[in-house]
Amino acid sequence: MVPTADHFDVVVIGGGPGGYATALYGASAGLNIAMIEKGRLGGTCLNVGCIPAKELLETAATFLHVNEASEYGINAGEASIDWSASLGRKDKIVDQLITGLGALLKSRKVTVLDGHGRLHEGKRVTVSGGSSGDIELTGDAIVLAPGSVPRTNPAREDPAGPRRRSLPFPPARRPGPTVGQESPATIPKTSAVAEVTRRRACAGT
Repeated sequence: MVPTADHFDVVVIGGGPGGYATALYGASAGLNIAMIEKGRLGGTCLNVGCIPAKELLETAATFLHVNEASEYGINAGEASIDWSASLGRKDKIVDQLITGLGALLKSRKVTVLDGHGRLHEGKRVTVSGGSSGDIELTGDAIVLAPGSVPRTNPAREDPAGPRRRSLPFPPARRPGPTVGQESPATIPKTSAVAEVTRRRACAGT
């Protein structure tokens, strides 16, 4: 038997930017809010997306600034990258932001539940698979903010088999002696740190 928790004005499934912003806004209006997230707060953006990417881009920018400092009359020598230090700084920034977000939610009296949220008829939500245990919630309103997962390019599928369903990308056009010649998209690989920091490509946002 799944125990039934208190009734909430709003139950939010997902603790990413959409979910926690909704929870904080509702709480500031005096509503009783429950928010469900499996694992760390902040979603893709805070944990593995926007924030970590910005830190690594700042590392790359600093690397370039030091290497080009002589153009401004500053002799700093040739720069090198200590990736363990850069990643450590990234983890520290992410941890600080997650801790701050958790404290903010607590100060607004948002009930944060750890687990997978599943919506059922009658505005019922069950929570399972996390440290909050198996519980059932009800709410006057339910907000779905579970985020999304990427789909991979078929040209880059794992030989061991697809891990996710892929979008049917058409063959990419590649310049050549024959106009209109088509071939599968290829992405060159590189392991040189300097090349990685100087050349970046982004697909999507």
